[in-house]
Amino acid sequence: MFDLFYDPIAIIEITEAAKWYNLQQEGLGDQFISEVEQLAFYIGLNPLLFPQKLISIRQAPLKRFPYVILFLVEDKQVFITSVFNCHQNPGKKKFRIR
Repeated sequence: MFDLFYDPIAIIEITEAAKWYNLQQEGLGDQFISEVEQLAFYIGLNPLLFPQKLISIRQAPLKRFPYVILFLVEDKQVFITSVFNCHQNPGKKKFRIR
């Protein structure tokens, strides 16, 4: 198991998305957080299963929500840099991982 670390920006992105989903439907934001946590757990088990999209950044898609988790692997550590909404401009994704 790899150690997981969340960038503060990723935490903000998760929180804001959960708030938005809860406004759409009560409890939906909690489901979003649960899916993020579950995927992060699987990333921690074997992050190398997920494709490398940029030089050193890997990407794991959520199943139910249009988001991807962007992360960096160093030694036995995983750094989640962003939880990115796929409906946004992809250029923002590149900016967030620098």
